Parts: sequence; C-alpha cells; structure tokens
Amino acid sequence: MAELTERVATLEELFAMYMRRADERDAELASWQQEHKKEFDTEMRKINKQWSDLARKMGTIVEDIVAPNVPRIAREDFGLSGEPDDFSVRRRVRHKHDRSKEREFDVIAVYGDVVVVVEVKSTPRVDDVNEFLAGLPDFTDYLPEHRGKRIIPVLASLSMPENIVPYLTKRGVYAMAMGDDTMTVVNADAISASL
Repeated sequence: MAELTERVATLEELFAMYMRRADERDAELASWQQEHKKEFDTEMRKINKQWSDLARKMGTIVEDIVAPNVPRIAREDFGLSGEPDDFSVRRRVRHKHDRSKEREFDVIAVYGDVVVVVEVKSTPRVDDVNEFLAGLPDFTDYLPEHRGKRIIPVLASLSMPENIVPYLTKRGVYAMAMGDDTMTVVNADAISASL
C-alpha cells in the first residue's frame, strides 16, 4: 500500500509539473500571439489597402482601354467622320434642375448632332443594361446642350458575356468588347439589320 501511495504521489507530482509546463507554454504562446498580432494586423491592413487600390484601378483600367477606342468605333461602326467635337471620360455632371442629383458618364463623344454615350462595366449583367437604359432618357436633363441630338448607346467591357449581347441588341444598345487586337462592336451588324 505504501508503494501505491508513493506511486500516486509521484504521478501527482509529475502531473503538477506537466500542468505548470503547460501553463508556461500557454503563457508563452499568448505572449507570442500578442507580439505578432500587431504585426499580423498591420500586414492585413496593408493587404486590404492593396486590394482596395487594385479594385479601384481595375475600374479605371477598363475605361482607360475603352475610351481611346471610341473615336475609331464611331467612324468605323457608326459612320461618324472626323474627330469628336467634344470627348469626355468619367464626366461628372449635376442635374440642371435638381442640383442634389449627380451622374457620372463613363465616355461621351459628340459628333455634331450625334452623341455616343458609353457605359463601361467590368462584368456586365442584365441589371446593368436595364439601369443604363433607364438613365438614358434623363441624359439631356444633365447635359441639356445635347437635347434633340441622336443618342447612340454603347455598353462596353473587356469581355462581354454571351447572354448579354442578344439582350443589348434587342434593345438597340451596341455591345463593345475586346476583339483579337482591339475593342470592337460585336453586334453592329445585328443592330443595323434590325433598323
């Protein structure tokens, strides 16, 4: 019995020593986590900022690629000659009657009595088309100098989903996407045929 008592006491000592070491390791781990949490949080903030900057830049990259192609497409696909009388990229305009309203037009190219209005989307969806079309009747409320001019609506993207092109065509909106070498209007013939 004395031997059993001695063994139990030894086991209790070993268990207590194990628990002390476990507590020490827990304290060390907690200290290490606390030290590195600040570094981790700082790195996560940097990464989140970089993602935010990249997302913002991606939005303008599409416009930066689309906009330079608009005058060429206006000549080749819409039969408009020369350079535009007015050419705007990311133009922000206040409503002429309700100053609390403001719109941004991605690209506007004016050729005499014709205005090419381009909406740029990185990933166009049906809702984007509907929103673009819903906003077109208000275009001259923001830019009244174009009242009475023919509006050519264009939805542009680097890549145009297959389901969007027929949807645009049916509504008389030109679909502009990246071709083999440069931006092209992918439904110009279909819209011309329907006119």
